[in-house]
Amino acid sequence: MPRYTLHQPKTAAADGSAPADLRSDQRVSIIAEMPRLLLIECPEAVAEEWLARMPGWKMQPEHRVTVPDPRPKPS
Repeated sequence: MPRYTLHQPKTAAADGSAPADLRSDQRVSIIAEMPRLLLIECPEAVAEEWLARMPGWKMQPEHRVTVPDPRPKPS
């Protein structure tokens, strides 16, 4: 299932937590939470629905990057 970050810009006042309704939504799994950032796992339509309920927040899809092995194995 896709993951999305929901975040508040620094110019917005941080309320310190996710809305209680978001926690109780069975369609959403909160993977990580910080005062201005949430990493959630859910369908895109559900993430956009929650974004509409959270004024001042922005949404981006999670981007995963593979970290190269610092000690490659000899061939």
